[in-house]
Amino acid sequence: GRCYFILSRGVSRDIYLLGKALGLFASVALLMILYSLFNTVFLVLFAGCDLLFIWQMLPLLLLKSMVWVSLLMLLALSGNTTFTISFGLLLYCFCNFSQAAASVLPESSMAGMVLSYLLKLLPELSRYNLQAAFVLDRTLPVGYIALLALYTVSYSTFILSLSTLIFRRKQL
Repeated sequence: GRCYFILSRGVSRDIYLLGKALGLFASVALLMILYSLFNTVFLVLFAGCDLLFIWQMLPLLLLKSMVWVSLLMLLALSGNTTFTISFGLLLYCFCNFSQAAASVLPESSMAGMVLSYLLKLLPELSRYNLQAAFVLDRTLPVGYIALLALYTVSYSTFILSLSTLIFRRKQL
């Protein structure tokens, strides 16, 4: 028999939550890079695309995943994994297609008003989908990417700060 010793020191809740968020973001970033590598090989071999065309989209995927991971951290505080996954996937779809729904519903209707309030609270993930503009001229506007990076950092900071405040008050 072996005896394993675990040396640990108390960690504050803030550091625990931040470490969990950064670890989850690093995992998602690694998966995004592997996904991009697979797509690069596939698109270069079978579709004849150039490498620069494909790899310019990676920063957008990473920024989008950072916003999404911070929102999932807030949902994970419920303690119910089924709720977090189910509601998280529902919100992901809603956040990606919210602008299309907003254009269909009139602002004066009750559903339109609720949707407009939700659009102000939830991240607008459709901003990260620049495939149409990218395919037409094969360049990404640097100013728009900088604004997206600023939006990502500020939204993620706000959501993680809110998660930290909720987690401090939560009984373990």
